[in-house]
Amino acid sequence: MRPLFLFAAMIAAGCVATSLAACSDSSTTGGDPGSSSGTSGTSGGSSGSSGSSGSSGSSGSSGSSGSSGSSGSSGSSGDGGNQCNTLAQQAPADVDLINTLVAVPTATGGTVVDGTYVLTAAKAHTAGGTEGAKAGSVGKNTLQITGTATQSVQNSTSGAEKRTTATATVNGSDLTLTSSCVFPASTGSPTTTAKFTATATTLTIYSVLGTATVETVYTKK
Repeated sequence: MRPLFLFAAMIAAGCVATSLAACSDSSTTGGDPGSSSGTSGTSGGSSGSSGSSGSSGSSGSSGSSGSSGSSGSSGSSGDGGNQCNTLAQQAPADVDLINTLVAVPTATGGTVVDGTYVLTAAKAHTAGGTEGAKAGSVGKNTLQITGTATQSVQNSTSGAEKRTTATATVNGSDLTLTSSCVFPASTGSPTTTAKFTATATTLTIYSVLGTATVETVYTKK
């Protein structure tokens, strides 16, 4: 705040001088008359003393400075994210899903050989539609199997990528996959079961989707 100042006024007092005059008379008895001059009056009164000057006003106190604001806290760093695996996509091309009216082959199970597999064919077994017509595309898919551990990377025709890490359990011709990691995260069940047929060089999986059964063939590299 700016300082405030007070000022005092000065007042002067004056005096008035007063003069006094006196006169006298005389009488004569015979002889020359005598005369006496009157005494001169006294000078006027003394002049009054000058008034005293007023005291100057005191200066106001300066305002106190405001306190500085505290600095904000730094934000926390975000997670790097877990993408489940680093498996490279090795499938050479997108695979079309072909419609077929042929009955679903009987799954025979077998021994799944460890190794890296790529998707090479896909069929949708349906009760209608045109035989051999393209029903869509399943993109590219690479599957790596080591014992009961599986890793996969799938890319759609638009380039979207999905990665999965799972544990495989075999029971006759049933293959059950229990996912421990899916990226991007999925809200679906972590466990899926399908029929399968395994040879030394291929793995064929039969998955029921609605009224259709999708047959996907993976070929060992």
